[in-house]
Amino acid sequence: MNQVAGLSAWVLVDVTTSEVVGHFDVTLADSTASLGRVIIDPKRRGQGYAHTLVNHAISLTRQLGASLLSLNVIVGNDTAIHVYEQAGFCKTDSNERPGVHKMTLRLAATR
Repeated sequence: MNQVAGLSAWVLVDVTTSEVVGHFDVTLADSTASLGRVIIDPKRRGQGYAHTLVNHAISLTRQLGASLLSLNVIVGNDTAIHVYEQAGFCKTDSNERPGVHKMTLRLAATR
């Protein structure tokens, strides 16, 4: 089993059917968190679950003390980009990987 320091994985379960609807993971290093593997069951897409997952990830990373949340999204994945932009993420000028947009969200401190 591989373990990555600061990595936690989360699933969204439909409480009426007990089926997994989607998942994501978060890696925390100091005050920066990375959101990854945001995946929604294809038969559940278009029902708002991505918004639920992303908003939970944002809340979680705030609770963990992160001040910045970043992610990578494939160029042309307009549906995902739209979800991230609605949550407040912005594309950065960073072009570390061809064909991938880096997006970031500054997190306000919780009180």
